[in-house]
Amino acid sequence: DAGYNPITSMSQIGTYPYLTSLSLRGLRMETLAGIESFHNLQGLTLAQAQIDDLSVIASLPKLERVYITPEMEDAVRNVLADSAVEIIIVDD
Repeated sequence: DAGYNPITSMSQIGTYPYLTSLSLRGLRMETLAGIESFHNLQGLTLAQAQIDDLSVIASLPKLERVYITPEMEDAVRNVLADSAVEIIIVDD
């Protein structure tokens, strides 16, 4: 769980290729560039996060679920439009 920390880029989190779930709840960053090294990521929590560029999440090969808050729905659905990833909307 990296949520609610002063993290501004994925490089600050490090590389964990066997990680299957990651929470970035409440983070503010420009991009998720670097998350593509999390090859086994199945679940990603982005609720309350402010991320300008979400496009890289479409390249996560094992991603099954993304947890978001309502204000992120359009952006996430646009990025994942051609995938089978389940988008789960959670309360704040």
